[in-house]
Amino acid sequence: MAQHCTEDDLWVCIDGKVFDVTSYVSTHPGGRDSLLSNTGGVDASEAFHGMGHSNYAKSLLDGMFIGNLVGSAKAAGERKGGAPMVVPSAGGIGIKVLQMTLPILLAVAAVLIKLGGDYVPALRAAVKAAA
Repeated sequence: MAQHCTEDDLWVCIDGKVFDVTSYVSTHPGGRDSLLSNTGGVDASEAFHGMGHSNYAKSLLDGMFIGNLVGSAKAAGERKGGAPMVVPSAGGIGIKVLQMTLPILLAVAAVLIKLGGDYVPALRAAVKAAA
């Protein structure tokens, strides 16, 4: 965490979760200094909740989540010895996009195969062989 405390590489920890807020520094309504003062290994939970952030502000964090801070007071369990460690989240925006688009792509492929099977002999043979 302490290595990610500049405007060009900025992580914050809120409730044991780590967020990469680098892309939000320039547009943060409270200014860059309010973000920079709550980084570098400092738990920003109290500052974040104390400001009374809106549900919209909280929803913005979802897209910035990068992992859980193991060993923090807010994390599920303490790691014995050493400094807290960031455990990457199980996926990111790419996984979420894939989970949303894959069913649609499969449905489109099925329709194209069904329709194309009537017009293209190779597709027709593949559809009949699969049935």
